[in-house]
Amino acid sequence: MNILLERICGLFSPLVAVALNMNKGFTTLFFKRETKELLGRNYINLWILLGILFLTFTAIGFSNGSLNYLKMKMEDPFIQFVNIPISQKNVDSVKIVQDTLSTLQNRRYFNYSQVNGYYKFDLYFQNMGNGGIYKRMGRTIEDTNPLINAIFDKSNLIKGRSFSNARDLGVIVTQAFVESLKAEDASHILMYYPKSNDLSRCVSLPILAVVKELPDLCGFAVTPYFYYLKNVDEEGKFPFSPVHTKEFACFVAGDLKNATSFCVELNKFVERNYKGMGGMVSTPRLDSSSYIPGYEVSVSFVPAPDSISFIDSLYQGLRSSAEFAPYNYVLVYNYPKEYADYNSDRFDFLSINFVTLDKIRLFKDTLFLRYGINIDMAQVEAKENYFFVTNLTRLISIILIIFSVLSITFFLTNVLKNHLEKIKMNIGTFKAFGFDDTSLRKIYLSILGLFVGTTMLISLMLSWIFGSLGGIRAILWILQINLQKDENYFELLSSWTLISIFVIILISFIALNKITHKIFAQNPGDLIYDRGRE
Repeated sequence: MNILLERICGLFSPLVAVALNMNKGFTTLFFKRETKELLGRNYINLWILLGILFLTFTAIGFSNGSLNYLKMKMEDPFIQFVNIPISQKNVDSVKIVQDTLSTLQNRRYFNYSQVNGYYKFDLYFQNMGNGGIYKRMGRTIEDTNPLINAIFDKSNLIKGRSFSNARDLGVIVTQAFVESLKAEDASHILMYYPKSNDLSRCVSLPILAVVKELPDLCGFAVTPYFYYLKNVDEEGKFPFSPVHTKEFACFVAGDLKNATSFCVELNKFVERNYKGMGGMVSTPRLDSSSYIPGYEVSVSFVPAPDSISFIDSLYQGLRSSAEFAPYNYVLVYNYPKEYADYNSDRFDFLSINFVTLDKIRLFKDTLFLRYGINIDMAQVEAKENYFFVTNLTRLISIILIIFSVLSITFFLTNVLKNHLEKIKMNIGTFKAFGFDDTSLRKIYLSILGLFVGTTMLISLMLSWIFGSLGGIRAILWILQINLQKDENYFELLSSWTLISIFVIILISFIALNKITHKIFAQNPGDLIYDRGRE
């Protein structure tokens, strides 16, 4: 390090000599001698400055990384969304409230972007391991809701896709949900919905995606249209009822070759067990309803079966036959999926997507005064605390940068002042021989400029390597702080770093220039005899 700095000074000293119109040999010797003196005994000043700068840039990188992490969390709709429960007395006016809150004036004033309604409800599902029926809580999410962006963020998505449209009947599930139902590798989950003794059975629902978390601690998410369909009670119109099915159909996971092989085995099975019933196996049809690629294979009979029990028995026959064991397939029902009278004007909750949280308490008070709708104080305080922590972190970062800049400035000015105080007699002698104080000041400022610049560059590189390799993450791990996967909490390449470098250079130059001016402005006699200035 010290050799590198001395060589850099040796390269730059001729340039300084030319700029100051001084003897190159003298300037080179002066540079070399004074550089060694300023570096201190055993280069202690070099190591101290290097350490201060390294800690400074590491702290700046950590501050930047922390602010970026908080910014990411603050912009995450999981955090930005405020949920408003709709009481029974407000349920009829919820659409009016939603439309009023959605006006541009309100959105701009309270800093939120969108107002969405949703339902939260329970469904029953079959465990694919033990066959038991279990209740799980879920919610609705529109396909255009900003919350979708957070759910399908790369940090939360495990596999799959979002809703294809507003009437998609697929299900987004969490990893914990599929694990609890022993459906980790399943293309569909089995929903149990009792309507009557004849209709109470499990029906398959395609899994669209598996994610780490869903809002409201829900296990699954569906479209509002799905929720509407599950509540259709009109006789013969229950959408998920298998009674609409007139042919046997299976979703077969895998490629076309696999589905074709399944068709061959299915055709043999039908001819062997249902001969004379006019059973005809279809060619595989691409089915993209699930996140797992697959094909639909069906069997139609002439005449069509008049009971769903016939289709159930056929499926159970496949399940008990060894030739179908290698295939991943599930029975699907062709229930009707289009209802023109669908509407979604009534909700259990309203969800507000805030851009910033600085006016959330004012929004809470206004909502209560205007509509008599209250928001849980714990929810409001949680948002306010997040907002406060972000601002506090930003303030601490600024204070840390200011402290670091002052530390570096004080150290450099102290090093230069002590050195110049020790060599006052030499400076006086130089001035007596005709050297002007401006040239001498520029020489010292050049030496310290190279000293600071080289050390700063090396410190930046070391700090960047330390942070990029997970040094900050390792420290936080040692302190037993919960860490997010794939997050280094370090960002050195930012505007804050550039501002810090500029401020360090500017403040140091001003302070050093003042120190050199105060000493070099004295006359030779005062410097030689250390008379000081009155």
